Amino acid sequence: MLLFLDLDLLPPGVCNLLNPSTIYANNEISLKTIGVYGFDYDYTLALYSPALHSHIYNTARDILVEQYKYPKGILKYEYWPNFAVRGLHYDIAKGLLMKIDAFHYIQLGTVYRGLKPVPDDEVLEMYDGTHHIPLHQASGFYGKGPAIKQFMDIFSLPEMTLLAVANDFFISNDIDYDPIHLYKDVTDAIRDVHIKGFMYKWIMQDLEQYILHGDETYAVLHRLAKSGKKLFLITNSPFSFVDKGMRYMVGKDWRDFFDVVIVQADKPHFFNDCVKPFRRLDSNGDLQWDKINKLEKGQVYKQGNLFDFLRLTGWRGSKVLYFGDHLYSDLADLMLRHGWRTGAIVPELETETKMVNTEQYSQALTWLQALTGLLERMQMFQDSESQQVLQDWMKERQELRALTKNLFNPQFGSIFRTCHNPTYFSRRLCRFSDVYMASLSCLLNYDLNYTFYPRRTPLQHEAPLWMDQLCTGSARSETTSRGAEGQPVTTLRITNPNKTTGNQQHLHRELLFTHRKGLSLRSKPELLQVLEHRNRRRDGTESGLKPSPLEQELLRWQQRREQHQQQEATGDPGGSQPEFIKVREKLRRTQQQRDPSPQQAPPSLISVPFPHLHHPNRKPSQFPVKHPPVAPQAAASLPQSSLKDSGFTSVPSKNSLANNT
Repeated sequence: MLLFLDLDLLPPGVCNLLNPSTIYANNEISLKTIGVYGFDYDYTLALYSPALHSHIYNTARDILVEQYKYPKGILKYEYWPNFAVRGLHYDIAKGLLMKIDAFHYIQLGTVYRGLKPVPDDEVLEMYDGTHHIPLHQASGFYGKGPAIKQFMDIFSLPEMTLLAVANDFFISNDIDYDPIHLYKDVTDAIRDVHIKGFMYKWIMQDLEQYILHGDETYAVLHRLAKSGKKLFLITNSPFSFVDKGMRYMVGKDWRDFFDVVIVQADKPHFFNDCVKPFRRLDSNGDLQWDKINKLEKGQVYKQGNLFDFLRLTGWRGSKVLYFGDHLYSDLADLMLRHGWRTGAIVPELETETKMVNTEQYSQALTWLQALTGLLERMQMFQDSESQQVLQDWMKERQELRALTKNLFNPQFGSIFRTCHNPTYFSRRLCRFSDVYMASLSCLLNYDLNYTFYPRRTPLQHEAPLWMDQLCTGSARSETTSRGAEGQPVTTLRITNPNKTTGNQQHLHRELLFTHRKGLSLRSKPELLQVLEHRNRRRDGTESGLKPSPLEQELLRWQQRREQHQQQEATGDPGGSQPEFIKVREKLRRTQQQRDPSPQQAPPSLISVPFPHLHHPNRKPSQFPVKHPPVAPQAAASLPQSSLKDSGFTSVPSKNSLANNT
């Protein structure tokens, strides 16, 4: 039973973090330094609909029956769109289609003979008790080994399906056959579909059905050309096919965007063979016989080689960025031998990113990582009860692995992962491309001065530096003991997770208890319930409950604070004074009304409170205030009314004193 379905493992908003239009970096690259952009055509400038694969499969299947005289029963097998994924390996002699990881290990559960999976024990028996593929048997540099071939092209999806169908037919009908002959016949039938022009004819007859996102291709080319970048095209497709597609996507003047156009280049030999020269094509696509001394804009060239291309253009090194979909034919030589920057187009990235963003996958992966960490740290306990728990966890871990694989593809899973390891395809992708993306239109989301920085992924010995790895058993504690000669010896001992903190002890007891009782962790922990209860009371959803004395006091304090702020906002200066000060001022005003001409009192201590006093228990400060004397001349010059209003008594003159005497 999968317990993660009953747990809230992820906080809200964690899913949908990945954008399918993101460009991912394997190596740091700044577009500011790129002055020349190069492109492949098929599945780079032009993306095709899945309906094209069905036509390729049906035509190659018919060729097997009509030309190679295969049994007509094969015609009953329709195309299975989601059977295979790109990057699989095919054992030619054994007739097995499988997925291999970056370390040349077969992912058990992904080995198919025909349309049916091969049991794991049978796979181990066929490969001498191991599921490792030796290097000399694996595919070579371009994916073509002596015994095993890797399918790296998107066009190879129909070929893998037809191989599985043909094998399944012979096995199901108990017909003896040689898998090597079958592989050669299927490969030749698929090749005829391309060489004889069937695929080109279908696409040119219905461009709207087969070509996708043509407006985005125009937007990318227009933006780069407007920014002063140099553009070139190198493709294996014929000119008539490319011209028809580019006119549909970009317009009849599509060649104005490109400084160099090369068709039928015969990649990957174009990148490592210096024999074939360039030949120019006229406006009708016919070959010309003049010698090529320079590559001119607006012209179309056929064949050639990269060495002459570099000599005639001078486009060398890391200022050139070339995009293609085939890791071997398009990118490998350019990066390893010529120092160009490379960008891989991986259309499957869009669907896989959407799957990674789903809550089901995120929950499953999080719980899978947690189980792996628990297994690693708990494996040192050898008692029967702990071992039983470990066995149950291992079984659940296998179920989670199968679940996460089936979410991408029920037969072979993701093209990037074999359980926890990268696939062989993913390893090549990281090796031969600086950046990779779902489509060329992803460039529209970035400025042409943007710098792509790869993520720093932790190495295994760096794992404790990353929080998501701290749950594993790589954290150790030191203990000091005495050696044979009495010298202190420092040893490393794995920390017991059940004796570190009280929370871990409680978690361990709860896991053992629920396992012993056959229960699942459906209820939330008590602390989480208390926090949720507090949040509900704060939000007012449980307003009927009586608040605690502390909450009542805090509420009164908040009300007094709000009242004070309101008085300050309305301009009431007395609102902040203590109550006894207010009473004293009121009494003074009443006395002044009764005696409008009070005699001047001698200097005395007058209590003057601070104007902005917020604490009612603080006493006001006292300091002596003396009325300044008024000069006789100044007092005589002032009107009597002003003196009365000012509160000062006028100084008597000499005449008034004489009269009084």
